Amino acid sequence: MGMLMGCGAPPTQRLPSEPPFTAEQIRQATPEGRRYRYRIEQPGKPAFIQLIEFVKIDSQGATLRQRSLSATDDAPEDPEGETAQARVTWRALEERGRSSAANTHVVDARITVPAGTFDCMRYTIRKGRVVTRSWFAHRLPGAPIRQEVMRDGTRAFGMILLDHAPAIPPFDQ
Repeated sequence: MGMLMGCGAPPTQRLPSEPPFTAEQIRQATPEGRRYRYRIEQPGKPAFIQLIEFVKIDSQGATLRQRSLSATDDAPEDPEGETAQARVTWRALEERGRSSAANTHVVDARITVPAGTFDCMRYTIRKGRVVTRSWFAHRLPGAPIRQEVMRDGTRAFGMILLDHAPAIPPFDQ
């Protein structure tokens, strides 16, 4: 904890209309077995752990496996966790980070999450009464390491990276 995490290309300036990473940057940073573990929080619901693993990789995209686990201390590796698998293209992953320049503000930020300390691009997107903030680590091309959604000034969603592994054995073995 508290380590500065990094590998890959140095930080670059992004226009608000540009996604944080290109499809090629995400592909190059994603070996088979890459895995994220997030804590997800939503008001009125129990927090849970979301595992995301890249199980099959090719030049066009990847097969992602997602599994939800209990976040309670008594069941950290709930074998009954819900599992889903889907195919996604690198271009689709790039597009998930794209937004309109008119409602997006991008700044550099350094944050500490359970997975470590990261230099990031913080995207703030305002759509009506909803504000979404996403922190993308410069040297970890892919999903945000933290995300929060505020609706009318109240937190509606929170996601924080607990840990990340470039490639490890699948979580079902």
